[in-house]
Amino acid sequence: TGIQIQLMDFEFNRTTLPRSSMNDLTTQTNGKLIWANGKGSSTVAEAYAVLEKVWLDKIYLNAGFHNMHFFFNNTNSFEPRIALKYSPNVRHIVAASYGLHSQLLPMSTYFVARKTNDKAPFQYDYPNQNLAFPRSEHIVLSYRTMLAKDFKLTTELYSQNISRSLVQENKESNFWILNASDGYPGITNMVATGKGFNKGVDITVEKLFYSKYFLMFTGSLYDAKFKTYAGDIFNSSFNDRFGSTLTFGREFNLRKSRALQTGFRGMFNGGFLYTEPDLEKSTALKTYIPKYTETNKLNAPAYKRLDARIAYRYNGKRTAGQIALDIQNATGYANVSRAFYNISTRQIELQRKGTGFTPIASVAVGV
Repeated sequence: TGIQIQLMDFEFNRTTLPRSSMNDLTTQTNGKLIWANGKGSSTVAEAYAVLEKVWLDKIYLNAGFHNMHFFFNNTNSFEPRIALKYSPNVRHIVAASYGLHSQLLPMSTYFVARKTNDKAPFQYDYPNQNLAFPRSEHIVLSYRTMLAKDFKLTTELYSQNISRSLVQENKESNFWILNASDGYPGITNMVATGKGFNKGVDITVEKLFYSKYFLMFTGSLYDAKFKTYAGDIFNSSFNDRFGSTLTFGREFNLRKSRALQTGFRGMFNGGFLYTEPDLEKSTALKTYIPKYTETNKLNAPAYKRLDARIAYRYNGKRTAGQIALDIQNATGYANVSRAFYNISTRQIELQRKGTGFTPIASVAVGV
């Protein structure tokens, strides 16, 4: 059992001056707009207790709870958790687990400002300060077995149900806070009625480091959805559908406690999702307005990358060290990094921009 206390001191502000029109980037109108404004301190207290029990060296129970309390608005979350594992022998393990998990919202969310009058100087209130923790319910089933002396297979099925997530109280809005990458959502009429539904399967095949080499393949198939304020269900922004990596490493022994290490890692993942524009509204406002009914129905091309590594390692009488060269994106392939709306062509355009071929040299010496 234990307790953890987190003390927070914060200060942030986001303010804008509105333009006279979407086309005029220079002339500003009167009336400063505050999007978020917060300053102060608060405390988060977390307590937990865990009970572990073993029967016959084959059945393992891990059960307990986690409790989180946010003193800023006296929000509390009690979260039971349990896991059961059965291992009939050293080659096979079957496990099942359940857990409830809550999350503290970004502090800026509690201080999103809402105008209470229509003319400058504006007055504000802060409608989000009593929001409860968003939370998710996890169910996991897993199976692990040794295929051979040095090969291990792990399979995991999971389901995650998210509740009390923030959505905009607008039946034409597809806002869901877990899709947002900006810490200042700028939306004041948020309510904690949003939901999310994630499910998937993870598979890992691992060859342990034996006979001077190792190999690991990981693959995931998944589906991630969310529900809007209107009750419509769409793909979340992170529903890339699949992800995979292949990692390989080989070590060659040299004379006098020296070794040459080589390896690579390949990644192949589903492309990110984006939404086609509502052409009528986007043209009228001269900015990107997503088409609600088509939320996250378009896919960018798949993400591909190959990393490589070579290193020389030595163990001397007085010192030991390593000289390494890591190459990120060894093929120099430019993945699609973002989608943006071109006002002139009235189309979504995909931009390929990344770090490209990136060599990183390192030297480490120990005494």
